[in-house]
Amino acid sequence: MKVILPVLMFVLTSFGVYAQINFSATSLPPAMYGCGDWVTIDSSTNERAILIGGETANGAPGTNGAVKLMSQDSNLNWIEKYNFYLQADEPRTAFFYENNYVYIAFVTLFQELRIFRALMDGSANFTEVYSSYDIGYLRATITAIDINDDGFEDFLFSGYAYTGNTPDVGLIQNNGDGTFSSASPPANIPPANAGYYESGFLDNSGRKHLVIISAEVDAVFENQGNGVFTQVFVLENTPSRVHVAIIDLDNDGLNDISVTGPNGTSDSGTMLFKNLGNLDFQNYNSAYTGLPNTYYGETEYSDLNNDGYMDAIILGKLLDNTLITKILFGSDNFRFFGDEYIFTDQMGNPINLSSGTVDIHDYNSDGKPDVLLTGRAIVDNDIEPQTWLMTNTSTLSIDEFQQVSFTMYPNPARDIVSFKGIDAIKSVEVFNQLGQKVLSTKDAYSINIESLSTGMYLVQVQDANHRTFQKKLVVK
Repeated sequence: MKVILPVLMFVLTSFGVYAQINFSATSLPPAMYGCGDWVTIDSSTNERAILIGGETANGAPGTNGAVKLMSQDSNLNWIEKYNFYLQADEPRTAFFYENNYVYIAFVTLFQELRIFRALMDGSANFTEVYSSYDIGYLRATITAIDINDDGFEDFLFSGYAYTGNTPDVGLIQNNGDGTFSSASPPANIPPANAGYYESGFLDNSGRKHLVIISAEVDAVFENQGNGVFTQVFVLENTPSRVHVAIIDLDNDGLNDISVTGPNGTSDSGTMLFKNLGNLDFQNYNSAYTGLPNTYYGETEYSDLNNDGYMDAIILGKLLDNTLITKILFGSDNFRFFGDEYIFTDQMGNPINLSSGTVDIHDYNSDGKPDVLLTGRAIVDNDIEPQTWLMTNTSTLSIDEFQQVSFTMYPNPARDIVSFKGIDAIKSVEVFNQLGQKVLSTKDAYSINIESLSTGMYLVQVQDANHRTFQKKLVVK
């Protein structure tokens, strides 16, 4: 069932419990072919700002680029917090936080690699700490990772050199004192021409590892410390023109891998890789996951309807050149066959973007994830850059029903499950993954689950005020 509404949508989750999803659209300074990220600028208050960069209008390269940091004033109006004054065609960015400073690096199309830092005191007073004007890339990629195991994150980048004929790899090394220097990257890291570098924690080593999509190999590279990286797992059937996300998709404590892009067939394209531990992975293609073949965009993940399954936020272009920007709700781990939600603007018109970005964060600290979208729209047969802040205004979130105070233990469990944090429990119901009620009791602070088979269930508790509390239960 597809629903296009400016206001809300009712979503039937895989457990048979309804949640109400709603987003309010705010238009921000436009950008396409660029970046869109949430950045924390005040460590004491957790104040965040929105980093937007890219082409601000359709025109000749180098004429309409900008990178800005936007934030809200005391009247909740969006204002320009800081302007980086970059040429900003096809900017790619990475950032990290260190010693109460935020560091942001940019690689742009026209021979710029620049790094800025600001004290995290809310002022967003950035200072340039590194610049090079002989580095420029088509289809660039950049990530923050501690290459030499000195405890300071560095910037690793690649792309097709704008001033050269072959792709290469670059490294800007963190000196640990707020300054950076050019250094030689590890010899076995391949260049990523129209590919991707993404770093993330994929095991319990405490080190970020590398996911690399390139013309030479698509693989996970283990960071063994002191600049040594070893290829440990080949990512099969990966698409081209990709975006990589590293996130725990099945809530097992291990980050998984998503590679978004097309392979030209209906049963490949976006690939998911389940982390099995020890840097080993199991792959799932689009036929299994239900994720569409998209390119020139991104797919990111968050549990937006609080049903225990990750949902996919998709921005990009289908193989038939249709633009899509929507949520596919998760129906199981690594599967997205639930309903979908189409993002709409203030007038109720569908937002459809490509060549842009998706970022998810609770920017207003209300306990609900918001979505930042940038990209390229087609309006009246013309190209138009757009940026949208989709504020989550859902009315039936777990947080709004004081879910945080509700505790269920033990979990996982095999016999008795108990509850606390609710003054007067009237009923307890347990649903399986088909949405069928399999157990129930009344006026009790515990329930016996010995009759249940191993698997995942939803426990729904109602109190004397008819408020509903939900928790995912694993029966072992």
